[in-house]
Amino acid sequence: MYEKSWDLFDLAFELQNSAEGLSLDEIQRRYNVSLRTAQRMCAGLRDYFPNMEEYSTDGRCKRWRISSQQMNALFTFSPQELSALQASVNFLQQHNLHEQAKSLVSLETKVKNLLQSKKRKRSLEDETEALLKIEGLAFRPGPRFHLDVEILNTLRTALLNKKQIKNK
Repeated sequence: MYEKSWDLFDLAFELQNSAEGLSLDEIQRRYNVSLRTAQRMCAGLRDYFPNMEEYSTDGRCKRWRISSQQMNALFTFSPQELSALQASVNFLQQHNLHEQAKSLVSLETKVKNLLQSKKRKRSLEDETEALLKIEGLAFRPGPRFHLDVEILNTLRTALLNKKQIKNK
């Protein structure tokens, strides 16, 4: 990744993680840049985060910060990723690795909290549950069915694209 792009990305996280934000002087020192470059960096971030806060602490020193809600919008998760996470939890629990499973459940909760709308969260949870059922990874008593990989991929694709499948 281009180094200056990485600096902007890093600055965005710094502005989110700092409750009091950063001043231009702090940005200059942290990234070893001139005043004008620090100003450009803030202006560049404002293009991506229009609600970036700019405020004065003592009437002279301006500071900038970004709320976590704005940064959360950068992260998206697919049903496949969430079902893989849940499948890992199931696997660990089945093999009596409860502490590791507990850690993954905690991670799953954090990931779900990053999702934007309740409607999107519910939709993603439904798709994830359906994927787990299709792949035979959900907990259920009795024998497990082994599906051909090609059939499994067809079912997965149909589910994710909300397509109906006809049995020949």
